[in-house]
This record gives sequence, C-alpha cells and structure tokens, in this order.
Amino acid sequence: MFSGMPHTSSISASPLLRSTIAIQAALGVTCVLAAAIFAHTPSLQITVLLAAMMAIILSGMTIIRRRLSTCIEIDSRLAQLATRESLTPEELLPVAASDRAATGWNRLVESACVQRLLDSVSTQESCAPASHDSMALVVLNALPDAQIVTDSTGLRIWENTATGSLLEAVNFPGGDLLRFHELFRSFFDFDQRLVEFTDYSTLAPLVFELRRGEKTAEGVLRISRQCLSEDGPTFLWTVRDVTQQKLSVEMRDCFVSAATHELRTPLCNIRTYAETLIGSGDISPEDQRQFLNVIVSESIRLDRIIEDLLNIGHMQAGGMTLDRHETQVDRLVREVHEKIRPLYEHKQLHFEASIPPRLPELMVDKNKLAAALVNLLGNAIKYTPDGGSVRLLAEHDGGEVRFHVEDTGIGIAEEEIPHLFERFYRSADPRVHEIQGTGLGLAFAMDVARLHGGRIDVASELNKGSRFTLVLPSALASITAN
Repeated sequence: MFSGMPHTSSISASPLLRSTIAIQAALGVTCVLAAAIFAHTPSLQITVLLAAMMAIILSGMTIIRRRLSTCIEIDSRLAQLATRESLTPEELLPVAASDRAATGWNRLVESACVQRLLDSVSTQESCAPASHDSMALVVLNALPDAQIVTDSTGLRIWENTATGSLLEAVNFPGGDLLRFHELFRSFFDFDQRLVEFTDYSTLAPLVFELRRGEKTAEGVLRISRQCLSEDGPTFLWTVRDVTQQKLSVEMRDCFVSAATHELRTPLCNIRTYAETLIGSGDISPEDQRQFLNVIVSESIRLDRIIEDLLNIGHMQAGGMTLDRHETQVDRLVREVHEKIRPLYEHKQLHFEASIPPRLPELMVDKNKLAAALVNLLGNAIKYTPDGGSVRLLAEHDGGEVRFHVEDTGIGIAEEEIPHLFERFYRSADPRVHEIQGTGLGLAFAMDVARLHGGRIDVASELNKGSRFTLVLPSALASITAN
C-alpha cells in the first residue's frame, strides 16, 4: 500500500535532528582534542585506552543516531502535517522500524488510509446503481450450499436462502434466535462434533462431517468454517450435502469387495474340479460329466463378472456406444439361452423360452442386448429358490418389441424398485445379502435399453416373484420389417 521514504532534506530540517548533529559534532571535537593532548604521552596503555574510548564514543553516537532516526523522521512528518489542512498519499507513508513511536505512527497511517478507502468506496456506492448489492445477494442465494455468517459465540448474523432448504428437516421453535450449532442438535453424531462447532479459540479453517442418522442414506452434511475477520472475529460456515458422494464411495467399496469374492469363488471351483479330474483316475463318467458341467458353469459365471468389470468404466464415463447390425430375435434368444443354461440347470430350475414365429429382425447391438438379457435372466435365476421356474418371452405388437423375464423368486419390496437400476445398489433384504453380486447388472441392462431408445419396466411382489420387461421401440424393427 505504501512506498518510498521522506527525503533527507526534510529530515535535516527537523530541530531534533539539528540538535543530534550538534551533539555528535561536540563529541567528535572532544575526541580530537583528547587525542591531541595525550598524543605525546609515551605510555602504550594510555594510547590503547584512548583509542578504545574513541571507538566506543563513535559507536555510541551511531547507535544513538539510528535510534533517534525514527523519532526524527516522525517529528519531521508531523512538522509538515502541522501546516496542512488536508493529507496527501505521499504524506501517509509508514516508517521502517519496530519501536513504540514507529508502531504508533504506522497505526495512525493505516487508520487514515483505511478511512480514506472506506470514504472512497462509500462515495462510489452512492454514485453507482444499487444493482451490485442486489446481484451479490442473488448469487449468494442461488448457491446450493448453505452459507451462514456467525460471530465468535455462534450467533447467526446472516444466512442465504439455501440454509432453510438444506436444513428444512430441522424444526426448532424460535429458530432465528438459536446459535449455529444448535441447528444440528438432532443429528446422529452431534455430541461427538460439539467441540468442532463451539471451538472459537482458533481462527484456522475447520472441516468436518455430520450425519442425520445411523445410515448414510439418511443424509451426510460436510461443514466447513473460515474466519472472515480477526478483529472481533466473524466466521463463514458452509454446509454442503455430500450424501450422494458418500453413498457412491460406499457402493464402490461394496462392489470391490463383492467383485473380489466373486472372482475368487469361480476360480477356486474351476481349479478344484480340474485338479480332481487330472489327479484321480477312477472317476466315473457321470462324475466326470458333472465336474465338467461345474467348470463350464463357473467359467460362464466368471465371464459375466469380467464383463461387468469391463463395462463399469464405460458406464461411469457415459462412453458406452452401440455397434448396430440386423439381428434375428430367435437367434439372439438361442445364444442367450446357451449362456444361462448351466446356471439354471445347476439350481434345477424350470426354464422356458417363448418366441412368436413372425418376430421382425432388429437393428440393434446384438452383443450388448444379449448381455443385458443375460443379466436379467442371471438375476432371475440367482434370486429364485431351487426348483422354481424362470421364463423368457418375446413379443411384438406393432408399437414395441418386448422381452419379458419372469421368475418365481423372492420378489422385491415396492419401495426398493425405484433404486434397482442405480449402480452398486443392492437390496436391504437379508436374503439378498447372502447371495454375492456386484450391483451392476441391472444398471448395465438399463443403459443398454436407453441407448437403444427403450426402457426396462419392473413388476414384483415379495415372496411371489418378479417380472422385468426390456422394451425396445418398433423403429428398430421397421428397417427390416417390410
């Protein structure tokens, strides 16, 4: 803010400086006379003593001059300001020293400059349109994060519009009079975070998280604090809803854990049965056939897991694309059937595939559509108890082409159906937790349907079964339907 120092001429004009120079000159003359008087003294000790006294006197004069320079400089400026009716920026310069006089002068200069700046801003605001303030308020109120300003005791001074919407679940009588931390008293871990809320002894930035309940899905808020002013400190609190981020992290961790287990299980089974076939020479043909069926089934299962892992990157980046070709539906269904045959045979399920004779060809990505149907059928087989049934039906009514996957499995609770196609989502049903899965199959199937311009409908009833319907628009069939 400040630059430059006063000229020497202005300093030398100070009476205090002239007195200092006179004292220095007198001391200098005294030293010279003393040297002349004792110059003829033959004693070496007296000569050395005299030289030391002269050095001490000269050093002392230098120190005195440096110590007095600040006072001299301030005295010079005050002398100049005494004849002025107004102050100029050149006269409001700090002094480079740390003693009390310099500190007092610098505070005076800073106060004068701050006041001048405030006066300037006030003048500009009085001349400028009031839209600047209103625009700032509009921006602050448009932020999705809650912004709250408090004093050093937590008293709320100002808050934006998002504060009310973000904390709408917190209802307190006389809420306007409550201090900031009291707005979160009903949160699950409020007591553990009370120290962070009320510790105003430090002005350092602060960040912590607060949960609405025991489960992440109930809500997680990230709260940060910054000091706006150290003089009578005021603080800016920012409250952000990070629930979705936390859920994504938890789901990712669950996926990694599930995928690791799922990869290990089929590999272990394949290795065990292969080593048994190789190491045992007296295995009956029926046992050999059974062992080979297990190896094939586990290989298909492993292939599905790897396919999910390969697709996850495309799903998260939104970069999945389609390679469309003319595809015969009956051939597509046969390929899907062959892939899932070992799965339903292993659980001794009854499987049925029904395809009308005149179903038109489709302009689709056959591999991805087949993978989507395999995921739907795989889920149906996975969650259907042994001895149950699974059906794959295809139909075309002129408006849409539909693939129905029906099962007699454990079913899905009504409140969970809207979340089925979220990545990494798994049902809260304890029976589902006993069955390994990545939580990506349905999300992948929905992405494939949407890329083709279609959708997946769900109808289910607990303990009775589910029906998933992959719907494709008839426009995909119109190219070859003629």
